[in-house]
Amino acid sequence: MMRPGHVLDERFEIEERAGAGGMGQVFRARDVHTGGRVAVKMILGEASAHHEARFALETRALAELSHPGIVRHVGQGVAASGA
Repeated sequence: MMRPGHVLDERFEIEERAGAGGMGQVFRARDVHTGGRVAVKMILGEASAHHEARFALETRALAELSHPGIVRHVGQGVAASGA
């Protein structure tokens, strides 16, 4: 479970949980490399192959978008915990 102060991948310091949906939860975080604020989305619970494929599709789509009203994709990966 992500808690404030937890640093994910030696890069994203979790500040607080921002919300959750059907397959994931989103945290407000700070990029310790740039100091910028970011959103970190993680799959809830055990990730099925379906959820992983859907998450990958969402990530690819977001990486192609550039608009001031949409978050910018800065990275993706699997946490040491497997999340």
